[in-house]
Amino acid sequence: MGDIFQEPIQTPTVTAIEAVYKARGDAEERRRYLGGSAIGAECDRALWYSFRHCSEPEFPGRLYRLFQTGHLEEPRMVQDLRDIGVTVSEVDDDGEQYGVKALGGHFGGHMDGVGIGLPEAEKTWHVLEFKTHCRKSFEKLRKQGVEKSKLQHFVQCQIYMSLNGLTRALYLAKCKDTDRLYSERISLDKAVAERYMDRARYIIEATDPPPRVADKCTDFRCSFCDAKALCWGLGDVAVPVPSISCRQCCHATPEIVEGSDEGLWTCRCGVPELEDGHPIPPEIQDKGCPNHLFIPGLVNGCEPIDGDDQNIHYSEILDRETHEFWQGPRPGAYPSVVLAAIPWALVSGDNLADNPHLRYPAGDCHIVWEGVAQDLADNWYNAYAIDIKDDKVIQSCSSELAHVAEFDKGRLAFIDLATGMAEIREGKE
Repeated sequence: MGDIFQEPIQTPTVTAIEAVYKARGDAEERRRYLGGSAIGAECDRALWYSFRHCSEPEFPGRLYRLFQTGHLEEPRMVQDLRDIGVTVSEVDDDGEQYGVKALGGHFGGHMDGVGIGLPEAEKTWHVLEFKTHCRKSFEKLRKQGVEKSKLQHFVQCQIYMSLNGLTRALYLAKCKDTDRLYSERISLDKAVAERYMDRARYIIEATDPPPRVADKCTDFRCSFCDAKALCWGLGDVAVPVPSISCRQCCHATPEIVEGSDEGLWTCRCGVPELEDGHPIPPEIQDKGCPNHLFIPGLVNGCEPIDGDDQNIHYSEILDRETHEFWQGPRPGAYPSVVLAAIPWALVSGDNLADNPHLRYPAGDCHIVWEGVAQDLADNWYNAYAIDIKDDKVIQSCSSELAHVAEFDKGRLAFIDLATGMAEIREGKE
């Protein structure tokens, strides 16, 4: 992986090209199902975070281009097989890439194709899986085979065979450095397929984050995880999810409807005008609603001690300055959209009579910065060269409208709990 992430020498032309790839890649619709290509990964919690849209990969344009390079190799491999007499089918009767769905549509994936007529087994249909490797990975593959060197790929083949009723797969790989090819026929192992199907069901049905694969954040397996900050409570933001989604809400449930492949989610948020258990359309899932409540396990380092269907009372179990707070629509509580935007240093259950906001009215203050609350921590550091979580809070105050924190040296952080907007103010001497 090291070579992939090395920064090359940039020129304006290269920068512009990579910017186009990044814009395209970032604009792609998020996957709405747990992928068969991912179910062989090590960490249950990382898979759950991804399925619940709690994490999102952040790739530079160069990596998006690298991914496309792998896709561009697939037609060449198809032609290579056809040139030796293999019959290859890349798309179904509707002209779409072969897809597989299971567990009510919440689990699935797409195959590179199916083929028959291989020199090793001319009369057997095979799932086709095409991959590209760097030299080091390719040599390991050649020496150890798919199962030992690339378990995730091996499991992917098992799932695709099982869900398509086939018993063989052809794994065809290319070394990107030398153009050498490696092929391996993989037999269906029903026990393996069933074990990972059971794992997929467990991930989908889990109502709280499953156990981590590691017992400390410095474990190498956590190094490149997209959810590291959320999982270990390392981020400046209280609940660092990429965006609010119904999938992160304790009112939402993925329904495994046998015979269905629509990936149904239902909501039990208690809104009077909506029937309990009503379906959530995909376009609504990506926004959430005013009654959104984070699944308690996402509020890292905190333990729910009280609450009801609309509000949750938390007690902190980590060594931070604040101790208790509420999440939900009740006065003084934090909506999910705010917990996803503000630093832990500003989360407080205290409601002080001496509201510092009243002593720092906008007209009598210097407005250092204003913008969305997600950017507050970065701009605090830009203004004062100190992380907001490390700065000294003199007092803080919550109301149903806003949260205000007064820092040393006459500095104020103000968060509008209704809009998610924020300000940094300084009192005029």
